[in-house]
Amino acid sequence: MKIYTTVEAVPSRMIAVARLLAATGPKPKDEVIALLQPGRDKTNLAENTLNAAIECKLVRREGDSFDLVPGVIPLGTKPDELDEVLPKTLARLLLQPTIDGEPNGFATLCAWLLQLPVENTPSNRGGLKAALKTSGFTLEELQIASDARWDNVIYWARYLGLVRQRFDEPCGGVVPDPTGYLRRHLSDLLLDGDDISAAVFRSRIGELCPVLDGGAARAAMLARVAPDWPADRLSDALTFALERLARTNELRWWCPNDQRIFLLTPAGKPIAFVAR
Repeated sequence: MKIYTTVEAVPSRMIAVARLLAATGPKPKDEVIALLQPGRDKTNLAENTLNAAIECKLVRREGDSFDLVPGVIPLGTKPDELDEVLPKTLARLLLQPTIDGEPNGFATLCAWLLQLPVENTPSNRGGLKAALKTSGFTLEELQIASDARWDNVIYWARYLGLVRQRFDEPCGGVVPDPTGYLRRHLSDLLLDGDDISAAVFRSRIGELCPVLDGGAARAAMLARVAPDWPADRLSDALTFALERLARTNELRWWCPNDQRIFLLTPAGKPIAFVAR
């Protein structure tokens, strides 16, 4: 997927494209490129960014003009609401299991990052590459041999709220932690006062975010790296996020003593119900 194989397509540039076209509507190619890449810069920075935006269905090209794909941003969204809307929009577009019928390498990589143990994640690019190969993937099949592409994957995963970093350097101290993603989408997952089973909650998460528990991208990844993963087991990353959200009273989860149907955390703690 060009979102990480094209190193120019970092979050800030994709956001700039979305903001520009949301404000102006259809705009001629030359004007878009001049605004994204002013001055004497003769690289393909703007072209590559736009191609990535087209591939993920954020932008469409009609003749010699660019525009946002109709409906990609909710109708009536105000400019000051884009900071809240764009992370959700881009997550929906970028985390699909397939793009144009082909496996989405970015979604596979995010799903892989989110299955790593929270307290024992490789701390740099070399460690991430080695862990990916050990798990059964090759760097070539996911087009992730270069350091710059790893940097882009982590930039995007962090922007989407799927990971965070303990160190400032690129790929430094990555922690698989989808707290930010879940916090943005809590109102999509749970109504205030709603009590739902942990299994239903996991299904909703998977439908909303295919790279997390219950999602198609995670299932395809697990079939490669951990085919015997127990069906009743939550990932370490999702468990960590649920614990963080519970500590801040943003949601609750519990299991009655006599409950017979529940999911388990990696530590064996049962979760039967989730509520806000």
